[in-house]
Amino acid sequence: VDIPTIVIADPANASSWEWAAGLDSVPKLSTEEMMIISGRADAFELVSKDINTMSGGIKELLGSDHPVLEQCAKYFFDIDGGKKIRPTMVMAVSYALNAQSTFKKTAEDVLQLQKRLAEITEMIHTASLFHDDVIDKANTRRGVSSVNQAFGNKLAILGGDFLLSRASVALARLRNIEVVELLSTGIFSLSIITIVLFIFAFYH
Repeated sequence: VDIPTIVIADPANASSWEWAAGLDSVPKLSTEEMMIISGRADAFELVSKDINTMSGGIKELLGSDHPVLEQCAKYFFDIDGGKKIRPTMVMAVSYALNAQSTFKKTAEDVLQLQKRLAEITEMIHTASLFHDDVIDKANTRRGVSSVNQAFGNKLAILGGDFLLSRASVALARLRNIEVVELLSTGIFSLSIITIVLFIFAFYH
């Protein structure tokens, strides 16, 4: 379907609504071809080039005047572990949308901003892992010693806070209000979940 299902001239006036199902449009691929493509598609493989260089981009964002804190924050990114599901989703959706959209900026500039957004999501996720492992008293993460085991609880908490603060600064520099609002809401939700987990762990 190449045209909107519903075209609304005036949302306040229902009589002005034009219904257009677009059923006369011919799909570019047959049902059999779409089934074959869907069976072959691997999101991780499609964006592997971007994901493989992601840890390097994140480490560039984590410069610090405190060498121990910097080492703690970079711990998992030096190992380059984890499935990186969240940045994979960001990049896969980015490529899908870029193919259909016309941007004011050049395609390469837009893609760089989207890669930065993927890096930010991974930084936020990793910061939450630092805090979770302290609460859970975890010994391992991603096949190695957890940050709290390697550096102690205090540095694990500070390292998570540092990651989150760096991610927030990078997020603001994207200059996109909608993205800032969405991820800020996500960070708020993570904070609430962490508090609930802490209370649960304290009383159990």
